[in-house]
Amino acid sequence: MAAAPPAPAASGARATASSDRLALAAWVVAVLLLALGGTPGATAGQEPTPPAAPTLSEAEAEAQAQELMLLYQTAALQQMNVKEYHDAGKKGAGIKIAVIDVGYAGLQDRINEGELPADVVRLTYDLDTRTWTDGVGDGKTGCDEPIPHGTAAAEVIYDIAPEAKLYLVQLKGEADDSLRQLFERLRDEGVRIASMSLSFGIWRGDGTGPGYDLFEDVRRDYNILLVESAGNAAQTNYIADFRDGDGNARHEFNAAGDETNDITLGYCHDIVAYLTWDTWGGGAAGRQDYELVLTNALGVVVARSAPDPLHPDAPREVLSYTHNPLIHLPLFGRLRIERQTYGNAARPVHLQVWGVHSLQFRNPADGAGSLSAYGDSPHIFAVGAADVKDATLEEYSSRGPTTDNHEKPDITGYAMVNTASYWDYENRAFAGPSAAAPHVAGAAALLLQTNPGATADQLAALLSSTAEDKGDSGKDSLWGAGLLRLPYLQLNLTILAPTTAAPDAVGAPAAPGKTLIEVAAATGGGPPRGGPPA
Repeated sequence: MAAAPPAPAASGARATASSDRLALAAWVVAVLLLALGGTPGATAGQEPTPPAAPTLSEAEAEAQAQELMLLYQTAALQQMNVKEYHDAGKKGAGIKIAVIDVGYAGLQDRINEGELPADVVRLTYDLDTRTWTDGVGDGKTGCDEPIPHGTAAAEVIYDIAPEAKLYLVQLKGEADDSLRQLFERLRDEGVRIASMSLSFGIWRGDGTGPGYDLFEDVRRDYNILLVESAGNAAQTNYIADFRDGDGNARHEFNAAGDETNDITLGYCHDIVAYLTWDTWGGGAAGRQDYELVLTNALGVVVARSAPDPLHPDAPREVLSYTHNPLIHLPLFGRLRIERQTYGNAARPVHLQVWGVHSLQFRNPADGAGSLSAYGDSPHIFAVGAADVKDATLEEYSSRGPTTDNHEKPDITGYAMVNTASYWDYENRAFAGPSAAAPHVAGAAALLLQTNPGATADQLAALLSSTAEDKGDSGKDSLWGAGLLRLPYLQLNLTILAPTTAAPDAVGAPAAPGKTLIEVAAATGGGPPRGGPPA
């Protein structure tokens, strides 16, 4: 199905006061009054009389709606220098951006509230059948909770590029190496930027593996800049040589001989764990096989890993489990790695666990090498996360280097930002590289509108070259190129004091006379990058 032609939202569309927002404001006022002692006329033991809804003028209603919408707007706009672009009329007009995610819960509510435009294109792609259907759904966790993740990502992009055309794509199925038809469709629709706040299971860690060949085509042939979250696994990643000092075929996670790696899994939470080992080359070493086992604190097995059904011969196992007991208690679990076949070599094993906050033993301790797929590909623009409040790197944000020693992620974006989706569902901010990636995608849209002939490679280079350098000088495996920052649009030069001076002596003949000028430079966005906010 061809998409409808773009219909950019008017610049004032998001300022319209809605009845939902006004009702929320009245409710907040009522709660504050009750907290301060109730309303006039109420006596002890009586229900207080609800306050009358405030009578607001049109201007007051407009101002109140603006205040409420700021609650749900990403706080990173100033740090990113977005205002200069908006003031210059650069709001993403004519640019098509895809959001690729697994759940769009609350989407219609966000549209009704003005948090998203009404003309978003909604599509679902089934990875297993490689088929398309119109529309998107809530998505569900293992305990049937709705997932507003994609809706929140779209909100962030809309805050930054409100006139861009949004394509919301929901993924279903498990065959994560069948993405080619998805990107072919996006190419045919004219999409130039794709934001994917998703993680995929680890493979070799060097940008190769099943499905990876697609991403060079996406970048170079389809001319799409694919922006993907780097992952949340810096504290749930473990890499080491398999060791079995006592000969019982169980890996020892430390020098003391501990054979389990403890985790805590909350009630109604999912865990997915990936185990790979370094026998990708096959041969005699490839005959080794390992298995991942999850037990409870008493040692009772609750789940075992299995080979990837699409790639059963790969040195890779996947364990998945949903903790949904009758009694609402967390699982104090233990992971162990068991060798199923024997060999002489101690093969390096790589364990990455999703769905828990930390592992008892992680290695390296600084989270190095914790990228998820496909962020290790050189053709994907991988994004780490920094807290918008103080610009510090989030401790769980996945980092490089890749197994072939390339620096990743490519850049760091902003996290812990407000969105209507997570305010409603989680009562907390939108966190992690999942929030950071759409900030980068929105910034790319403004750059593409400003530089309409730019290729995907050139967009990536622009984003990298204007990032605020953090950590080690230059690109590194914590921050990538640095913290996301849009370049200034204007550079105004003012000649303050033209003077003349005698020529410098440079040998015979002397240099000609020259004019010396004192210059003051100012940008349309305020002070130079790295200085205090304007």
